[in-house]
Amino acid sequence: MSGGIRLALPYATPPPIPNQREDGMGPPTTIPVDDPLRDPLETPVRPRGSSDIATRERHLGLCRDFVTRHLTHDSILVEVGSADAPFDHLPNLGLRRRVSMDVDIPALGRAERERKMEGGSLIAADGHHMPIREESIDGIVAVFVLEHLRYPRRFLREAWRVLRPGGFLFAVTPNVANPMFLPVLLIPVRLRERLLRMVGGHPEHRYLTYLRANTARRLDALASQTGFEVARVAFLWEDHYILKLPAGEMILGALDRWGSGTDLQGFAGRLYVLLKKGDKAAPDPKGGGPS
Repeated sequence: MSGGIRLALPYATPPPIPNQREDGMGPPTTIPVDDPLRDPLETPVRPRGSSDIATRERHLGLCRDFVTRHLTHDSILVEVGSADAPFDHLPNLGLRRRVSMDVDIPALGRAERERKMEGGSLIAADGHHMPIREESIDGIVAVFVLEHLRYPRRFLREAWRVLRPGGFLFAVTPNVANPMFLPVLLIPVRLRERLLRMVGGHPEHRYLTYLRANTARRLDALASQTGFEVARVAFLWEDHYILKLPAGEMILGALDRWGSGTDLQGFAGRLYVLLKKGDKAAPDPKGGGPS
């Protein structure tokens, strides 16, 4: 652990994260790579014999495939919304610096006591107001965070501010294009938490679920408004809810067998997206509204 938990209050002047390259280590090292997808909203063709069910093994493999090709050992990576499991979705990354950020101070305290961020930093801060210097980090990871953002456009603008040119934002989030989310969308935001705790099997669920940036097309629109470009999108079949249905295992297997690699996969329950920081400055937020 380096330095315990740093507390950053919203709207305060952000203390900078030291620039690790000021000691002559060279220029930014985020590596631009050609993405294999022609269309960023196109569903990628899966290799023969593989599965697109969101098992933990498949999820971890896809997260790693999205992120590691854009990093080097000299990169600085920030995870937003990590709670007490920092970089649990991207374990064993050999980076120069990892920073884990969350508003849940007790959760960060548990992560510190259990020494889950050896060689990294824990910061108590809101992703809408990151205590990070402009253009000082290579990547941001937000796994199951976008659905909880009341103002996702504000979050993307803040991400654009702190990322170096060519930096990326990687997110995993529920895909509300899935018809199973329709009843959830019809329920007022504050009642959704009760539903998720009772029906979804998440008794620990505490954060409001706004679902304002939770389809590929919505994220594409937000990216164009905030200076990002959609570089890659993928979908996995969310097993958590389908397996609660009668014959859920059979339904899930059929969807994976017949729907993966087709347009139907765009309705799968879990969305993975990589946004790259574009060359143009983020538009002036004065005309863009609060979201």
